[in-house]
Amino acid sequence: MHGGDIYRNHVKYDFSVNVNPLGMPDEMRNAVLEAMEHLDAYPDPEAEMLRNAIGKRLGVSPEEIIPGNGASEIFMAAVHALRPTEALLAAPSFSGYEYAVRSAGDCGIRYLMLDGKKDFALDEGCLEAIRAFGNAEVPLAFLACPNNPNGKLIEPAFLKEILETCEENGVYLILDECFLDFSERIEEYRRMLAGARCPHLIRTGAYTKICAIPGVRLGYAVVTDAALRAEIRKQLPEWNLSAFAQAAGSALYDEAEWMRRTRELIAAERAFLQSVLSEPAVAAKIGKYPTDANYMLLRSDLPLYDLLLEKGILIRCCADYPGLGEGYFRIAVKSHEENEILAAALREIC
Repeated sequence: MHGGDIYRNHVKYDFSVNVNPLGMPDEMRNAVLEAMEHLDAYPDPEAEMLRNAIGKRLGVSPEEIIPGNGASEIFMAAVHALRPTEALLAAPSFSGYEYAVRSAGDCGIRYLMLDGKKDFALDEGCLEAIRAFGNAEVPLAFLACPNNPNGKLIEPAFLKEILETCEENGVYLILDECFLDFSERIEEYRRMLAGARCPHLIRTGAYTKICAIPGVRLGYAVVTDAALRAEIRKQLPEWNLSAFAQAAGSALYDEAEWMRRTRELIAAERAFLQSVLSEPAVAAKIGKYPTDANYMLLRSDLPLYDLLLEKGILIRCCADYPGLGEGYFRIAVKSHEENEILAAALREIC
């Protein structure tokens, strides 16, 4: 469903999961190891140190932070708090949104179908769709910036229009920023969002990918409206975060240099993979979509998943994404050594 199935496949190189090639930051690793000395105590139910650390990173008040066991727990808690009667989901996009919505019972789902001829980017149709279902009893929309699996950012000016349209029509918006940390343009978004006080907005993020800690499970929401924040927190269990998760997130106070290195690496390696996919022999068999993230969406009539798995390389088959189907695949941007191995395999296949 999400890639990363290294347990039932013979995998040497996992390109199906989009985690930071630099791995876990040293300060996080040390904090997790230190936490082992304190496992005889319950973790802080208020996660005060963690909320302070996340607030500092994002430039928001710690009171606005709701920590979660990964972003997935936040999606589920927010949906159960709102109990939407209708939900708007972009397609293709992350399947976890639909999973959360369907868990809430009788909620109608509308798909905003993105056009492959426009690189699956959001356009004015998004605003029209929000206005069209704003008269529902409890309308909820899910959007990702950048979107998954195609990696396109929502332009800041257009995202501002989306936020304003949601507020005008009483539509709750869950904005998934789980891959925004990989973008060189992140400060544009933070400046815009800092000035956009939107009571209907639920921003979500995670340390899963940017810190390469999917096994730790650490996510969060930023919610400015106190009443909405309280309702979401009611849906979360006590002690929903382990001592390891709290220690890891609390350790990352000043990560500017590490984030800079990450973004430079991703930009360079993304360009490398795009150049390989633009080679005539490869481009004749495999199409690529432009991306701003640490992953790329591909289109091919070749059975790429099976052909690469035979070489010990696991990629994400995207046939289960609404709006895609057979022939779509996603690859992660990894270290140069690993990307060279993928490049050689693609050239051999083509």
